[in-house]
Amino acid sequence: MQRYTVFEEVLYESQTGKPYRSFGVAAGELRFSDLSLEEQPVWEFVERLNAEELEIVHLQGAVEDFMESLEGKDKA
Repeated sequence: MQRYTVFEEVLYESQTGKPYRSFGVAAGELRFSDLSLEEQPVWEFVERLNAEELEIVHLQGAVEDFMESLEGKDKA
């Protein structure tokens, strides 16, 4: 079973160069970066991935769904 983890990184805004903290999901060498500025939603997502024992071949689709769910929350 693949184990998913949360990682934190400092990235820089493209126009201003200002640093910001972002969170992503990793599975072995595979990383999905800059998913959220908030840590908690990414932790909840990773916990769900691990609980459901998601196969890594489905990770990209799960990340896309996660991003869509975050966009929906921003519009609400």
